[in-house]
Amino acid sequence: MKNELLLKIKEINGNVLVIGISDQKVIKAVEANENIIVCNSLDSNMEGKRKIFGKRGKTISIKKIRRVFKKKKIDYIICNLNEISKYLRYFIKDSIFLCKGEVIYIGKFNDYNLDILMKRYQRYNVSINLKENKKEFLLNIDVSKAKNNKMKEIIYFISDILSELSNFISDFLVR
Repeated sequence: MKNELLLKIKEINGNVLVIGISDQKVIKAVEANENIIVCNSLDSNMEGKRKIFGKRGKTISIKKIRRVFKKKKIDYIICNLNEISKYLRYFIKDSIFLCKGEVIYIGKFNDYNLDILMKRYQRYNVSINLKENKKEFLLNIDVSKAKNNKMKEIIYFISDILSELSNFISDFLVR
């Protein structure tokens, strides 16, 4: 999957937001691509149990990423799903708001249920391409035709919270 991600990075042009990628080959490929105009990298810094994403020494909460970047100003978002799986409730709507090209997720299968992620993105009428092998996956989501509405985002957010709450209660009762 890393090789396919490196090939995808060679095709990228414009503004790129990289979140939670710590692999040096991927970072060097992003830096070596001359078609990338601006590359913002949010690295994950572990402090105990709390994850903090930082940009140029500043700390950015993933929940408030909309305040830092403007609407539809980013062409590509490359993201490690293992790092932000905890914040997906917020990040899905923010990625639709921020990105005008593609959102690329890379990760391992055992960490997050991809069906839920793909279902949440399908609400916005996006095209999804999943490449997988035994352990890892590469998920390309084309959000160029996606439309977001503030009222719909609030309804989706509440429905996601209720579904997560019902899953938590059912897991608790089964145990």
